[in-house]
Amino acid sequence: MRRLHTTVGLIAILAFATAHAASDTASAKKALRWKLRAGQEFRVHSVQSSDGTITGDAGQEHEKVESVADELCRVEAVDSRGTADLTMTIERVRLRTRSPRGNVDIDTNERTEKLPMDIALTAELAKKIISEMKVRFSVDNRGRIVAVKINEEAVRVWASIVPGWSDRFSEKEITKTLRQVLPVFPESPLAVGDTWNDTLEFSRPHGTGFQKVYVKYRYAGPTAHNNRTVDKIVTEATLDWGDEKLPHGVTVKVVSQENPGTIYFDNQTGRLVEIENTQRRAIEYRREGRTIREQVSATSRIEIVPCPSQ
Repeated sequence: MRRLHTTVGLIAILAFATAHAASDTASAKKALRWKLRAGQEFRVHSVQSSDGTITGDAGQEHEKVESVADELCRVEAVDSRGTADLTMTIERVRLRTRSPRGNVDIDTNERTEKLPMDIALTAELAKKIISEMKVRFSVDNRGRIVAVKINEEAVRVWASIVPGWSDRFSEKEITKTLRQVLPVFPESPLAVGDTWNDTLEFSRPHGTGFQKVYVKYRYAGPTAHNNRTVDKIVTEATLDWGDEKLPHGVTVKVVSQENPGTIYFDNQTGRLVEIENTQRRAIEYRREGRTIREQVSATSRIEIVPCPSQ
């Protein structure tokens, strides 16, 4: 089972006293908007980890996965309506897994001569894709993805060697990934406690697990974070199979799931600061009287930092 990482979270509410006048409540509302400027550069650092256990008739199988990625985003242009064109390049990826099927340690900045042949091949292909791929995308001032363009032909040469990689490194799938990272803000200004909803899709092939996530966002208001005041949004999500086709005779029961997360947005400078989410779930798969139980605990943290020259 693939470990899932989504942008999700729990809730904090600040209620206004009913004695406040309507004009006071209106003045407290805030429109959250991006305010990017041409020439800005940001470093994006993401860390994801999962700890999973599968229990069945044959016993238990335990797997730990940690991935770290570093990317550089540059704002190429911003139009009069606030829609920004950005270019993203991947600088480094590290992957570490521990499971009964074998251990994997890949760092795209390291040499691969001492790795097992199959892992070394994967690492070299990842290096080629990273060196070739550039993602160009446009985002409006509410965080909506307007367009995504990658140099697919250059990437496809290397991605086609590994089954499934060509689909994953496509404009369609990268669009899904960007949508998971960039929350779309409502058009109307927000008061503390206001909520809105969105439906996101996972960037993964069919047959590998949950396909959709329903996210509820709640504006929690200004908060102190890393020695400055930013706007906090808390979220809660529900994972869904969508139109996923399960193998014949297999039934699935989601025993429990919790998907809390937090988004920090600097509305003064108009940019994301940090995204954190946690996932805990237990699922049972049944077929012909046999049951396999999967338990997963996962965390994700994405930090966006302006380059020193900004």
